[in-house]
Amino acid sequence: MAIIHHRRSSLNKTSEARVRQELESLSSLAELFLARSGTLPMNVSFDLDYKPFEGIQGCFQTWRSCIARCKSLRLHVVVPMLRLFFPVPVELPLLESLQYIPVFCSPVIPVSLANISAPRLASLSLDSIRETDSIDIGIPASQLTELRLETALNLSVIRLLEAQCQSLKTVRLHFDRSVVSRMRPMTFPNLEDADLKFPDDIFDVVLPNFVAPSLQALRIAASSSPLLEPFVMFLARMLAASGSQLRKLHIDCWEVFEDVEGLYRVLKAVPSLSFLSIFGSLSSGIRLDEILDPLIHRDPATNQFPVPHLAKLNISFNADDAEGCADDESLCEILDLRRSGEYAVAKLETVDIENYRPKPVWRIRPGVEGIIRDPDFTE
Repeated sequence: MAIIHHRRSSLNKTSEARVRQELESLSSLAELFLARSGTLPMNVSFDLDYKPFEGIQGCFQTWRSCIARCKSLRLHVVVPMLRLFFPVPVELPLLESLQYIPVFCSPVIPVSLANISAPRLASLSLDSIRETDSIDIGIPASQLTELRLETALNLSVIRLLEAQCQSLKTVRLHFDRSVVSRMRPMTFPNLEDADLKFPDDIFDVVLPNFVAPSLQALRIAASSSPLLEPFVMFLARMLAASGSQLRKLHIDCWEVFEDVEGLYRVLKAVPSLSFLSIFGSLSSGIRLDEILDPLIHRDPATNQFPVPHLAKLNISFNADDAEGCADDESLCEILDLRRSGEYAVAKLETVDIENYRPKPVWRIRPGVEGIIRDPDFTE
């Protein structure tokens, strides 16, 4: 069930009366839906992008009755409206998933969900939290298993991560800016799936302090800074502590191909990897076969290639010099060696290597001999 109402202009007395009538009609429909749904848990969404005004409080009694039956709740409202939803402590015994997206208004008001008691709550999503916003969640430590943040990185966000890091299994952390220059090391012992995104002034703060020894899937996007070491060096050090069980890795970084040694260190840190996807830009003078050559550097201790379980490889790149982006013979030799399964545990079964502008391409498919070079190849 969704309660959606967007303002079309600034509210005045006349428009407030009209909006109040429309919201009262929506509330009546919600009451009917609530009565007909019996005891079934509900998925409820509120999308209201204006401040509270006189007379709207009458709708909240119905809305709170709906929320009490929620299994999943999404709130896209201004902070003052959020406070009217939960003016006093409330029990939400069925709530498992909560998403809050603030609609901002001045002045800055603390974001508070402290009046919610939800013992089953496992998934929390917060979007668009600003650098100056403070967050008061009120969730007991180590309760959440999933946390999704598309926010600025500030002290409130760090405190939330520290409180929940022991129980989290899935995180999506998309930080668009930061007011934090350092953070303490943080260990996520049960984390299995992570989606991380940073601008160039944050990954050097987070990655050295992000430890997840049980990590199995990682999607990471970042922009390198000329003032720092290459991004892949930070990633390699992070994976040295967190990559032993990693099976899937997706890297999205424009400068990722500029540091072949760093990329080799990444591969050495993920011995269980079966799927690798990389997107980046290929600078003039750097060839793709040189970048992928570490895939056939045998470890003297084991006599195996790095990432010996690798079965799927996706490389998407942007190159101004499409014709000179690779030595075709060398690249095909690398792929054939990995496809043969010699010096590895698994054979490379599926490969997609392609320029962003769509050619040239190199593909491998199970049951198809040789390297597929046709850009129009279809399954």
